[in-house]
Amino acid sequence: MHKVDYIELSLILLNVFVIFGWIYFNHIRPAVLNDSDL
Repeated sequence: MHKVDYIELSLILLNVFVIFGWIYFNHIRPAVLNDSDL
């Protein structure tokens, strides 16, 4: 059974955080700002 190191786990969580952050700032946040302007 492969034991996941804390470094490997932290890198995976970091990648997931970056992806969701990129989606948020490029899609969700501009849409919210546009709706608030209307």
